[in-house]
Amino acid sequence: ENEESKEDPIEESKIPLENSYFDNCLKFDPDKDGFKLTKEISHELHKRLNMLDFIRKEILTNKGKLFKSGSSTLSSSPKITPDQDKSLLYTLNLNGFSSLSSLSLHTSQATTPSNLPPLSLTEAQAFARIEYLCAHFEAVKYKNN
Repeated sequence: ENEESKEDPIEESKIPLENSYFDNCLKFDPDKDGFKLTKEISHELHKRLNMLDFIRKEILTNKGKLFKSGSSTLSSSPKITPDQDKSLLYTLNLNGFSSLSSLSLHTSQATTPSNLPPLSLTEAQAFARIEYLCAHFEAVKYKNN
């Protein structure tokens, strides 16, 4: 009955070590430029790099084969069509995550291949949609294999 409230002693002992590592090593700023890599920043960076890698190496490769096979099962949103999803992925692929802050500037016909439709989403909406697309196409990839 009391086992549920008792935490795993091994995991509990790792927390202070992880925190002290990040506090002492990653927050160390020898060049005094003000940039400190915190645990939160490193996790966010890792997540975004993995998303970019998956988009570039899986979703958009082979002439968009994975995108074509999984686009029919995308959740439909009144604001976003599969062509706009493709436009969003190409924009991210070409311009990186910084392009999400000014999405309407980066989705002109000149920056997206095959005259894909432009988008007008907030940065938060675009990032949420990209997270959804990565999760969706990862599931499609594993279902097909």
